[in-house]
Amino acid sequence: LHGVGLSFRFLVSVENYSDQALQDLTVEITVDGASLTPKTLELAPGQRQTLEFPHCFAEAGTHWATAILRSDPLPLDNQRHLCLDVREAVRVLLVDGDPDGDDKAMRGEADYLEAVLNPLPTPGSDHAARRYLNQTTKISDLNLESEDLSQFDVVVLANVASFEACVPKLE
Repeated sequence: LHGVGLSFRFLVSVENYSDQALQDLTVEITVDGASLTPKTLELAPGQRQTLEFPHCFAEAGTHWATAILRSDPLPLDNQRHLCLDVREAVRVLLVDGDPDGDDKAMRGEADYLEAVLNPLPTPGSDHAARRYLNQTTKISDLNLESEDLSQFDVVVLANVASFEACVPKLE
């Protein structure tokens, strides 16, 4: 699970299991058929190296990535495939079973979880324009029964004493 417009890193590890050095090995990543800048490496016998390929997804949806090791003498194991779910946002409902009534105070578990999922940027910092994948909504457990849970990807129950009446909605 990843977000549109957020930086992403593909990590590809290559290991030389032979007793001979391998030179001019090219590693390529394709994302939805488009190739990222390939990288070349050399490996001593028994050596392992991890390469990083940065990427930023421009569109939400399912994306396919393939890592390809070119010019390796054993072509059978030279490709790995990955399917990624990229979203505009992850909609998180935080249900607070112990609300304190003061919206400015950090008192309950739901308050701290909300701060972790969507930290407030420091004015003037590099993080001021940062976009986060999570979009949180916080409600009291008293409002859980009337909430439309289909609008959320994740529901977190924090200090909720009883939720038997809402089990069908949570399923």
